[in-house]
Amino acid sequence: MSLNPWLTMAIVTLVLLALFAGLRAYQTRYSPHPEFVRKLLHIMMGSITLTFPWLFNETWPVVTLAASTIIGLWVLKNYKAMRQQWGDVLHGVSRNSLGEIYFPAAVALLFVLADGNALLFCIPILILTLADALAALIGVRYGQVKYKTSEGSKSLEGSLAFFTVAFLSVHIPLLLFSDVGRTESLLIALIMGILVMLFEAIAWRGLDNLFIPLGSFILLKTYLPMDTDLLILKLFVLALLLVGFYLIRRKTTLDDSAILGLVLIAYVTWSVESWLWLLAPCTVFIAYVLFNLNANTRVERTHSIQAVVCVGMPSLVILFLARGLDQPQLLYPYTLAYAVQLTLIGLARIKFDHAEFNNTRILLQASFQGWTLLLIPLTIVAFTLGAIYYALIAAVLVFLSACLFLRWQPQMQDCPTDNARWWRQGSIAISAALISSVPHYLFGEI
Repeated sequence: MSLNPWLTMAIVTLVLLALFAGLRAYQTRYSPHPEFVRKLLHIMMGSITLTFPWLFNETWPVVTLAASTIIGLWVLKNYKAMRQQWGDVLHGVSRNSLGEIYFPAAVALLFVLADGNALLFCIPILILTLADALAALIGVRYGQVKYKTSEGSKSLEGSLAFFTVAFLSVHIPLLLFSDVGRTESLLIALIMGILVMLFEAIAWRGLDNLFIPLGSFILLKTYLPMDTDLLILKLFVLALLLVGFYLIRRKTTLDDSAILGLVLIAYVTWSVESWLWLLAPCTVFIAYVLFNLNANTRVERTHSIQAVVCVGMPSLVILFLARGLDQPQLLYPYTLAYAVQLTLIGLARIKFDHAEFNNTRILLQASFQGWTLLLIPLTIVAFTLGAIYYALIAAVLVFLSACLFLRWQPQMQDCPTDNARWWRQGSIAISAALISSVPHYLFGEI
């Protein structure tokens, strides 16, 4: 028997309001830790959304509920009278976060993507509801071993708690409610537990409420059809990347969340495409480490996950386009984006280390490094007439990108590490890659 969607929406809304009022009364009377109240609401909201596949047969009621919830939470956050009366339930913690907005948005998007598959909807929501909340509470209460993130620090104990609950949130439903074998279920849960833990570790300003459910959905849909041998290979490569980047982390200027972000980028690149697509990011990382080893100053871990996102995201966008559109020749603009990034990193480093160099020398040296280290190997590996044309066009685009960055970026001589620098750099890289896609259609495949 199908339920009236309007009546069901009204009941869900009333239950949510009652929970909110109850938590406010509890907070006023007993003054618990603000993080505890926030995560208790998180768990309650998540538990209610777990019923959506059985309450709603269409997507529009869930989207409507999510939109109205977002509007209500925005009003609660931005209107002083409402915030003073009720806002401490969500905003008692002293950090700037949009997590409460991302939560209902993620639920609605996930419900649409799951397309009626309760397992694909409920497992990501379980991870978001239980693992994220428990990790925060364990981290606040028992966290001793800290690692650095863009917003301060997180605890190893909290991350391990997240992994444990995420593992169980995947393993138990797959065992009980799917046809997946025991071994495959165990392997999928292990891989997803690690990867989603990394999503949580690198997220900032509440983005974990978006990264965790959507990332879990994509991973689950990807791994469910795989056999045991392939899943073992995936787990082995993931473990290898974690150990490798952990061992060299002290030789970089990246903080801990940025290192974890690199693991995710490398793993996703390897998973989505062939080894040839790993050539560019590996070259950029090795060159970056060598820049720091040759620097005149002591290496300090000043770069956060935002730097990694701005460097890697332009190429990742092209990577997914190449996969989704079945266009392997997009390897050229993908590689060019990384070449531009390496050029701009080198430009800032040379300007900082060699103040005596004039701008022309710095531009030529940085452009030559970025172009030769990335485009020449690609031309050799994929040696065609089109590849030669690409390399020549790339030389021009790399140099023009360096000129633009030198003019656009203030205080270049100080080698700035603020987020604005990385967003400028990422914008230039994606622009160069888009321009380079034009000759891709003229010259065909590499």
